[in-house]
Amino acid sequence: MSTTFENEFDSNVNGPFDIFVKVIDSSVGEQPFVTFEKGQFGAVFLAASPDGKYLAHATLDPTKKLNIYTVALAGDHRPQPFLRSSANDYRIS
Repeated sequence: MSTTFENEFDSNVNGPFDIFVKVIDSSVGEQPFVTFEKGQFGAVFLAASPDGKYLAHATLDPTKKLNIYTVALAGDHRPQPFLRSSANDYRIS
């Protein structure tokens, strides 16, 4: 049985805080996972779902409010809104 461990992290090396994935047991460097346009703040407060299928992050929207999005770790990597409101949303209690 083989297990692949991944590390998801954000970095602003390209401007906004993009999300990268690094396979721990690999010589391959980190790979862009979700990228944001220049001028966007990007992703902060990364958290994996308990089942390991999704990654949640907060992103600053154009109204300057933090909203929560999820991204599937397999398949389509486009962020999907999870919680958007007029408040600063960055964690669910």
